[in-house]
Amino acid sequence: MSRHPKEVDKHQKGSWLAGLRSRETEYIVYDASTKIPSGLVTGNVQQLGNYDQCLRIEVQNGDVLAFRGQQCRATIHFEVTGEDSGNRTRTDTRRSLDMKDLFYAALEAAGVYDWKDTKSAPYVWAFCVPSSCSTTDVQRALQKSLSPLTVPGRVEAMVSVTSSDCHVADPTGTQLSAADLGILVLLAVVLVFLIASTSYDLIVSRKYAGKKSKGVAHSVLVSFSLTTNGRNLLSCSTSSDTMPSLNGLRFISIFWILLGHTYYMKSVSSNINNIVVKHFDQSLSMMLIMNGTLTTDTFFLLSGILLAYVFMRDRQKKQPFNLATFYIHRYLRLTPPYAFVIFFYATLLSRLGSGPLWDTWAGANRDYCVANWWTNLLYINNYINLDQMCLNQTWYLAVDMQLFWLSPLLLYPLARWPRFGKGLLAFVIFLSIIIPFAITFAERLTAVMLYNKDLLPVAAVYSFIYTKTYARAGPYLIGIALGYLLHVLRNKHISIPMVWVALGWLVSLCSCTAVVLSAAVFYDDNHKYNAFESSIYAGLHRSAWTLGVAWIAFACTKGYGGPVNAFLSWRLFVPLSRLTYSAYLCHYVVLLYNAGSIRAPGYLSEYTVVHEFAGNLMFTLVLAAVISLAFEVPFMNLDRIVIKRQPRDATPTAKGVSIVPAAGNAVQPSGFHSNTIHQDNREGAPSVYVISEKTSLPVVQLKSYENKAFDGGR
Repeated sequence: MSRHPKEVDKHQKGSWLAGLRSRETEYIVYDASTKIPSGLVTGNVQQLGNYDQCLRIEVQNGDVLAFRGQQCRATIHFEVTGEDSGNRTRTDTRRSLDMKDLFYAALEAAGVYDWKDTKSAPYVWAFCVPSSCSTTDVQRALQKSLSPLTVPGRVEAMVSVTSSDCHVADPTGTQLSAADLGILVLLAVVLVFLIASTSYDLIVSRKYAGKKSKGVAHSVLVSFSLTTNGRNLLSCSTSSDTMPSLNGLRFISIFWILLGHTYYMKSVSSNINNIVVKHFDQSLSMMLIMNGTLTTDTFFLLSGILLAYVFMRDRQKKQPFNLATFYIHRYLRLTPPYAFVIFFYATLLSRLGSGPLWDTWAGANRDYCVANWWTNLLYINNYINLDQMCLNQTWYLAVDMQLFWLSPLLLYPLARWPRFGKGLLAFVIFLSIIIPFAITFAERLTAVMLYNKDLLPVAAVYSFIYTKTYARAGPYLIGIALGYLLHVLRNKHISIPMVWVALGWLVSLCSCTAVVLSAAVFYDDNHKYNAFESSIYAGLHRSAWTLGVAWIAFACTKGYGGPVNAFLSWRLFVPLSRLTYSAYLCHYVVLLYNAGSIRAPGYLSEYTVVHEFAGNLMFTLVLAAVISLAFEVPFMNLDRIVIKRQPRDATPTAKGVSIVPAAGNAVQPSGFHSNTIHQDNREGAPSVYVISEKTSLPVVQLKSYENKAFDGGR
């Protein structure tokens, strides 16, 4: 559409007309605005104009700036009304064809025959207008321009233009807020620490080469050293008594998460063929994406395994259990990099780029973090302001932390009264299946989140089931059971007949495959909803998936993994797995930048998504390495120094804690090196380090990671 707003006051109108006396300006303004595009039938409904061209416009009226170019995005809906709104057949042949007939013809041309709504998809059109025009001016002018398409009693055109939809270039730049200055100061201080610690490490390492250096002060001073921490981060070496298969499980899970989130962000972005999203569920292979939220359950499983193993090992050593230290240590281990990313979202993220959709993505997430950062730092963001969550993928961290808070209620009975503890654990695992079953049945929820269907049922499952601790505890509890079993069998070689090993792998493969692919049944448009059927799947599918993965972890640990264990234990997975926690925290920075900075519709296909995913993965790993070296590893080092200074018999062994004494005095649990039992299992999970004095200088040696996982944020 090329017509521009006319309903402006005389002063605005005069400035506008004065500016357009130049035919060059008139052409540029017209050229930067949306025209009726091709491909409406295939879902080409977002037209973004030429954002940069519009914002470069400056029109002078003598020596005075008359106006700047302003891009405004208008959202247009067509609402079908009338008694025959559900009938596409033209029964009255005497009347002329109108917009309603055209609308139904477009639906049929797109292959959409089951449309039951009365409102069309939103058409987003961008227009270049003078900065003197208000959003009301633009909305009224566009409404008037579309009035010929309105047919009373049959179809109505509705236009919406808000202040966040309009953008004007600001040549002076936006002033930094106090929070912006705060994070810049923080980054400067951390940079100074990194440079100073690295310099000290290099100087002292050369000066005392071959000599043994001791002292807490030295350990503190090298905590931020890029050389030591970077060398450990990139190391592919592991000890002979580690559990290296977990490295593969961790990285594959974060890989799967990022691929799923790339698909999601690409699907909700501007594409010339968005209609294909509706047909995603027609491909069984797409269930790997549509039902990819199962990756979170893998991380819950790993978290439970390692927590239970560490707890039981330390109780066997008669180490006292301090509940306050148990909780505080866990919080301090997870929070520094998490807090930094939250701070970054609330300040600098929105300043990184621009584009017609920038405020929709980066701006909105900034506002969410400004308003709700405290819920994240208290790990209760899965219950409060769920629709405006800061870092929407971090619901998982909240659930995992809450399960960690509750874990002593199970772990202590298991250690003190094994028979009672095992019975209690079995009972709560049973409850973890019943609870999602009951909620799904009572609320008549869908079995899974059907992403390309109606949004309200998706939001209901997300709110009632997906983000709630009481509905997601099953895999974590199964992990605790497996961790306890591995502790009991830690010094024992178990001989399993090969027929049973083969059966275990077959059941595991069939279970995981069936859980992933069976979601296609609920996506089928011809499938009739059944509350009991949906409840059965909702109650069982996550536990069934977890049991399948639990067998993989068990078999690989006890020597029955074969080629699967060889692959999962690939040395390259060692450094990659160390980045999973930071990668999980920061990967949406890359995704939001991509979505917010686009200038024109793209094309949605498997190739374009995988192509974009490859870039997302590379940038995410680079950002994760920076965050890990600056905010994760240094604070882990400091945390271990504090823990190491405590009396040995009082060493807390909370999730992620295991201090190995000087070489020669270490008491290693059989089957697992202490590094494999650390419990910093966040979604994406952090690295785990062990204080060691194997070298001439006390350094923090990287040993392993724990994971967690996903979002959904989906």
